[in-house]
Amino acid sequence: MAVVSSMAAIASGGINFGTYGASKGALFHYISSLRQEYKKDKKNITVSLACPYAINTGMFHGFKMVI
Repeated sequence: MAVVSSMAAIASGGINFGTYGASKGALFHYISSLRQEYKKDKKNITVSLACPYAINTGMFHGFKMVI
């Protein structure tokens, strides 16, 4: 299983990114928990989570991440 989240899941986002960061953070923690549950239940399922940085789209115009 492969899931794409965002660096906003694990770092403080910029101004007006609270909702976006919260949704990506929820996904990040859900997938982290799912990974642990699969391991505990000895299920042979690999879970990969990608968290790319801001990409060059209109959504990120003027975005500056605060770390």
